[in-house]
Amino acid sequence: MISGWITSYKSSNAEINIYNNNWAAWQSVVVVVVVVVVIVVVVVVVVVVVVVVVVVVSVVRKRKDSER
Repeated sequence: MISGWITSYKSSNAEINIYNNNWAAWQSVVVVVVVVVVIVVVVVVVVVVVVVVVVVVSVVRKRKDSER
């Protein structure tokens, strides 16, 4: 049954072309999604690092001021 299904699938080039076009479209969508996710992750990491640095600097300054 499977071999018959494969041969009938191969015999119709239109279906294969549609499948390939859909796969190309999905690939582009996946690439866009991956790029967006990477950008979001980078932005979040940068924001977190900046916030941590600001908090640490402010805490260190407060400690120095209180020591004086």
